[in-house]
Amino acid sequence: MSGLTLEKEWEAHGLLCRITLHPRMHTRCGYVRVAEGHPFYKVAFDRAVTVEINKARMSDSVEDLPFEAIIAAMRGGNAIDKWLRTPSSFVRAHGGITYSDALHPAERQERPGEWWFGFDCGHAGDYTPFEIMSLKSKIEVSRDFPDINPPEKMAKLSVYVRRVEENEVSRDFAYEGELLDEHYWTLEEVIAETEKMAEQLAMIGLLGVRKKGE
Repeated sequence: MSGLTLEKEWEAHGLLCRITLHPRMHTRCGYVRVAEGHPFYKVAFDRAVTVEINKARMSDSVEDLPFEAIIAAMRGGNAIDKWLRTPSSFVRAHGGITYSDALHPAERQERPGEWWFGFDCGHAGDYTPFEIMSLKSKIEVSRDFPDINPPEKMAKLSVYVRRVEENEVSRDFAYEGELLDEHYWTLEEVIAETEKMAEQLAMIGLLGVRKKGE
C-alpha cells in the first residue's frame, strides 16, 4: 500500500472520495469513505449482510458482473445467495469493489470511525502502462503473433516508441492502450466512476440494511 500518490480528494453525495495513482504502473484506484452508522461500516466487500435477497440482481451478462459474482455463479446455491448479500453486490463499480478497510491505501495510519471501499483499473481489458521497454517487448512478440496484434497498429506503436525515446513526444497512455486494444482509465473517468460509487453508497445509507447477526 505504501508509495501510492494521492492524486485527488473531494466530496460527492456527502461522502469523501479519493483517487490514488501508482507511481510505476500509472494506474488509478477510486475510493469512497463511509462513517460509523452507515450499514456497510466495517463490512468487508465480500461479507454478507442481512437483507431479503433478490436473485434478479444477478445479471445474465457475465461482462456486467464482478469476479466474485462469476465465481459464486459457478459454485451456485448458497454461494450465489451469499454474494447477493455483500456490499460488492449492492454497489456496482468498474470491475466490482476490490478493497474494503479502515486504512486508506495512501495513508500509514487508520483514523477511528472510517471505512473505505475501493475499485481498481487493473482488470482484463484495462491498460497498465509500465516502462517503455514493455512496449518494445510487445512489438517484438507481435511479429510472431500477427493475428493477436494487428501489424498496422504495431507499426504505429513502433513509430510512437521511437519518438518517445527521442523525446519528440511525451508518453500518451490512452493512445498506447488504443493501439493495444485496451483502455487506459484517465483521471476524469475515474472521478466519474468514483462518484457513481459514492452515490450508491449514499443511497444505501438510507436503506434498512443490517450487518449479519445484528
